[in-house]
Amino acid sequence: MTASAQVPTAARAEVPADTRLRDAGAQSRLGAALRILVIALAALAAAWPILAHPYLPLVDLPNHIARLYVAANPGTELARYYDYVFRAVPNAAADILWAALGHPASAIFFSRMTMVLYALNAVAATAVLSRVIWGRWSYWSAASGLLVYSAPFFWGFQNYLIGFPFALHAFSLWLVTEGRRPWARALIFTPLAFALLYLHLFAFAVLAVGAAGREIQRLAEAPAGPKARHLTSHLWLVLPFMLPLAALVAEMTRAGPNPAGSLTTFGSLADRFRALLTPFWDAGLARSAPDLNQAGLLVLAFFVTIVPFALRKSGARLTVAEPMRGPLLAMAALSLLAPSWVNGVAAVDMRFPVVFCLMFVAATRWQDVRLLAGVAIGTVAALILGLRVALMDGFTAEYNQRLIPVFQMLGHVPPGARVLPLRAPGQEGEPVFWHVQAYAVPLSHAFVPTLFQGVHALRLRPEWRDRAHPAAHAISSQRLFEAERYARTQQAAAARGEGPFWLGWERKFTHLLMLDAGPDLSEDPRLRLVARSGGAALYKVVAGSR
Repeated sequence: MTASAQVPTAARAEVPADTRLRDAGAQSRLGAALRILVIALAALAAAWPILAHPYLPLVDLPNHIARLYVAANPGTELARYYDYVFRAVPNAAADILWAALGHPASAIFFSRMTMVLYALNAVAATAVLSRVIWGRWSYWSAASGLLVYSAPFFWGFQNYLIGFPFALHAFSLWLVTEGRRPWARALIFTPLAFALLYLHLFAFAVLAVGAAGREIQRLAEAPAGPKARHLTSHLWLVLPFMLPLAALVAEMTRAGPNPAGSLTTFGSLADRFRALLTPFWDAGLARSAPDLNQAGLLVLAFFVTIVPFALRKSGARLTVAEPMRGPLLAMAALSLLAPSWVNGVAAVDMRFPVVFCLMFVAATRWQDVRLLAGVAIGTVAALILGLRVALMDGFTAEYNQRLIPVFQMLGHVPPGARVLPLRAPGQEGEPVFWHVQAYAVPLSHAFVPTLFQGVHALRLRPEWRDRAHPAAHAISSQRLFEAERYARTQQAAAARGEGPFWLGWERKFTHLLMLDAGPDLSEDPRLRLVARSGGAALYKVVAGSR
């Protein structure tokens, strides 16, 4: 070897140590920037269909929009029907944010932005939790973008969707403060737990269960001698959760019975199985967006393929962080054991499986994976995410097109009208259209009988209760003309003099709104056709309404 060939080697050997450290630091910063960029791209991709369309095909969202509109517009004709008194209730994330921002823009735009916030924050919270656990940003945490379109999202659980990513952020802080004195942690987390409770009770539950899982794990791993002292010192950590629960119990005592009822039930094993699928698939969505639902099964297949790598002890494997074993077990137990209904609140069991999946992504990282294998995993995840985003965009665009004739009908509804929403026979089982009539509230200042009542700040004035239901949806037009048969199926309600809200519709409502192509009702002498477009139709009740 010549002397000239040896120069580069000698030069490299003479590079000062601080220069090598600076180079390593620059490479580390570049790697972190690339990881953050990939995570941000995954979040933005999931959020794109939400940003791109004015109206979202989320089942419950129109009702939440209507409530927020009433809150911001107390002087309209709606005040004849609804009262809105802002107060602290354990289901008020959107209401709190709406009030804090001073009712900016329209309730429709604001609600869409809350869903954008959810999509971005769910991915961000997973990435931050991963960063706290592993000490570095992770490409793998971008896989959380695959879980944004879960059943809770499609059902439009607005307050919960706003709240639970903040619960994951709070849990990250729980891990960060693990070395601090218990009383100091209690001071930090008591206000945070109260805030989560009022964002949403189940967001509070996410933090409480995750923290309990971690502390039980720490207690189990403590040496035998100090266990009692460890347990006693950590009694401080119960306070941040017991105090909000005590406040909740006091509030429930003062609030009186829930208008939506007090049903609490675990549900069947079939319900449990469906709930465990909700991070990926939902039966209610299958009819409206079958392709999007089936693409969710690709997400399930992806994670089912990945999970065995978490069981490997050597070679390419997915390592589960030791401090997260307790929280993951606790969240898995909550997902398996959560009731279907709690005190009149439905679909409780579908709220937590997606949180478990996000925590699993944060709690794991790949080890001993070759570059090509890592690129393959990332490519598959990106392709599945791209497919779901494209299908979600198409589904949302189609939904917006379907709303056009409905909104044209709402343009003919006079302010203060009472509108009974109807579906064509056989169509009322399509959840995505269950609550679109709620757009009559912000667009027409009209009463609709299906706005949510219960754990919300919106209240229906007592004189209109016989024309409404606290949790119903648009009904089949058949029910109007087979009223006696339907009434007999609800003998208990009839015995109390309550009956279904549509009975006596000709005196209770001023207009009927057919939401899709259905039978022509204009032959009924009690009705007069006002307008028809694209299958939707509006009828005025010409006899009996008051």
